[in-house]
Amino acid sequence: LRAEQHLKWKQKENASPVNEPIKTLLKHLEKSRPENKVIPLPLRNGYEMVHLNDIILIKADGNYSDIYLKGNRHLVVSKSIGVLIDLIASDDLLRSHNSYVVNRHEIIRFIKSDGGYLIMSNDMHAYISKNRRKNVFEKLGLS
Repeated sequence: LRAEQHLKWKQKENASPVNEPIKTLLKHLEKSRPENKVIPLPLRNGYEMVHLNDIILIKADGNYSDIYLKGNRHLVVSKSIGVLIDLIASDDLLRSHNSYVVNRHEIIRFIKSDGGYLIMSNDMHAYISKNRRKNVFEKLGLS
C-alpha cells in the first residue's frame, strides 16, 4: 500500500509519457490488492455489514442464500444468489454453479471426480457445473 501511494505521488509530480510504466504498475497493484469493500447483507431483523474478503462461499437455498464467512460464521440472507451477485459485483467471486458462488482466494483444491468440485478453506465443497467450468478454469488460471 505504501509503494502504491508513493507511485501515485510520483505520477502526480510528473505527468509525462515517461510515466507510462508507473501507470501500468499502478493498475496491476490495484487488481492484485484484495478488495476491502463492505456490503450490507439483509437479515431478518436488520442488516449486517460484511467485508467482501471475509466471504468464503455462498450457497443458494431458493429465495434465500447461505453465506459462509471466515471464522466459522454463517448468515442466512433473504436474497437470491443472483441478486447477491449483482449487489456484490466483484471479480474475486466466481459463480461455479447455479447454486454456488465462491471466493477464488479461498479455494484450496479442485477435485476432478464426480463432475468436478472445489474444496474451500472451511472444508466445504462447491460443485462446478459443465456450463460454468470453462469460465471458472480461466479465472483460476487452470485452462
